[in-house]
Amino acid sequence: MADTTKAEEQIAKDKEAVKAMTGAKAAMEATLRRIAILEQAISAVRRECQIAAKTYGDGVHIRVYNYKTNQHEVVKATEFFDRIDNTIKAVL
Repeated sequence: MADTTKAEEQIAKDKEAVKAMTGAKAAMEATLRRIAILEQAISAVRRECQIAAKTYGDGVHIRVYNYKTNQHEVVKATEFFDRIDNTIKAVL
């Protein structure tokens, strides 16, 4: 009788473990889907920045805030979009 109780307890523990693993698998799958969506969005932003850089060329300058120096600075639009592209390339 003691063996039956131990077996039932083990079965209950195994069921809980399977339930926990199923939940973890679902969470991982959701995370992977979210990562894929974020990568697609970042790739789309990269393409748009490349188009903007080509559109504006070297003749257009923009005023941007530099967080390293805590000041605004005027830079070529192409340089600004290249910075964004380099940041994205480092992530993808």
